Amino acid sequence: LKHHRLRAVFSRLPSMQRLEAVTERLLGAGFVLLTAGLGLGSLWLHKQKGVYFTADPKILWSLVVWLAYLILLLMRWRSAQGGRRFAWGAVASFAFVMLTFWGFSLLSEIHHR
Repeated sequence: LKHHRLRAVFSRLPSMQRLEAVTERLLGAGFVLLTAGLGLGSLWLHKQKGVYFTADPKILWSLVVWLAYLILLLMRWRSAQGGRRFAWGAVASFAFVMLTFWGFSLLSEIHHR
């Protein structure tokens, strides 16, 4: 670091294979938790309003996010899709969630009180 070489900084980072494995596990855990959340939310909605599903923007957005994560994980598991495409898919999915979360929360009648 004293000589201002980036190689010294990069040598402290984990390997690409390790980062890819961690990303896959975190996406899998997030997918399981999102599935559980959608299921429990559906049960809660049935208890409150008598229906399991409503066309609320935030619910539809959550289903799109769930589907995006499912596609990303299936591509990774079935075709051994890895490396650069998997990384960009994970980054794009995360960016989509971060950039649209508040907007869909404001559009939702159920979640905006």
